[in-house]
Amino acid sequence: MELNSIKWKLPRVVSFFLSILLFLSSCNDLPTDIGSNLMNDSVAVFSITNVDTTILYNTTIPEFKDIGFNTTYNFCGKANDIEALTLVRFGNLPDTLDYLTADDIVSAQLFLYPNRYAFGDTNNAVYSFSVKKVENYWSDSANWDSVHTAGFMGKTLGTHSGAIKLQDTMERVAIDLDKSFIPEWFQLRTDTSVAAPVINWGIALVPDNSSNVVYTYGGEGISTATDNIAPVMKVLYHNKESELDSIYLYTGINATFFKAPEIPKDEILFQGGMNIKTNLYFDLSMIPQNSAIASMVLEFTLDKTKSFFGNLGTIEYFQLSYMIDSVTASDQYYYYVDKQDSNKVLFRCNSVTSAAELWNRDTGKGILQLSSADFEHSYGRLDRYVFYGINDPDPSKRPKVRVIYTKQTKIKN
Repeated sequence: MELNSIKWKLPRVVSFFLSILLFLSSCNDLPTDIGSNLMNDSVAVFSITNVDTTILYNTTIPEFKDIGFNTTYNFCGKANDIEALTLVRFGNLPDTLDYLTADDIVSAQLFLYPNRYAFGDTNNAVYSFSVKKVENYWSDSANWDSVHTAGFMGKTLGTHSGAIKLQDTMERVAIDLDKSFIPEWFQLRTDTSVAAPVINWGIALVPDNSSNVVYTYGGEGISTATDNIAPVMKVLYHNKESELDSIYLYTGINATFFKAPEIPKDEILFQGGMNIKTNLYFDLSMIPQNSAIASMVLEFTLDKTKSFFGNLGTIEYFQLSYMIDSVTASDQYYYYVDKQDSNKVLFRCNSVTSAAELWNRDTGKGILQLSSADFEHSYGRLDRYVFYGINDPDPSKRPKVRVIYTKQTKIKN
């Protein structure tokens, strides 16, 4: 048995020593031409920050509209120097009810469907608004000033007064309206005396000056990611047979118009409702072109003294988008900036490396846009997040940028 074991192990021992001899022999071979050239190369690692040089050299607030048009969110109210009113136009008026008179109309009711988000003094809310008849044409090109021109809004059709209870299952708001305008809308629907018959210009929800809160309501819009219900109008009437009948008018288009505090031009911020963003301008031209970018890290510090939020808490992260130019964001490159502390003051993006690589291959300069990271925070909330800017008196609170890169160098013989 012992002899057989020795016979079995012997070939393995021989094979092991042969492998060592082959390895030693190969080490004596001269390097190839390629290998010989590499022997004189070395990779050097460099690190730069915005403390060493001006990497983040400018910030701007791109032009934005004071209107949220068909976003599925409507706002109405006043709080913290923000005022919001909403216009609603109904789009499915029938062409068979133009015979109705004011006597035929039994009632008209407006139904609004609040969301749980609110902005302002929700604990001691004072809230009221009027429903007014809109007399003039409006579209997505309208603004706060144009909807406040003389004659744009007509008589008051109804009012609401009282705080809205914020709860998991929100109750709808029902407002009784002056029914006299209904026959006019139905008759205009079939009016052939003009080239383009006017269906209706809709209604306006106008907050009273005494209000100290802004509430959010469901609206018609482009987002399918919400369960929002747009405004609905219910009309009860007597038909030609004198029978009680009803019709529901549904929202065609809606828009909220905002009057907000002036935006400081030197701030880094984003805000919902109007979807306000900030462009950040970077210069990495001090890095040799076609270097290998190992990492690019950004940090931002929230200025809570200038920020304000609604009743649903604050965000865990926001977004940076790679900009093709100052107005066009790429749909291929974007980055998330996450909170780094329980107080949600310090936010960091651990890798914007692909953006730095793209800039390094070109001029070394580029733009990132700071914004909300999702549709709801962009259009369904009024929260404003302000971060300390690049010229803040306290250097420790300014944005921080660190870039690590490598480049190949030749070793002198």
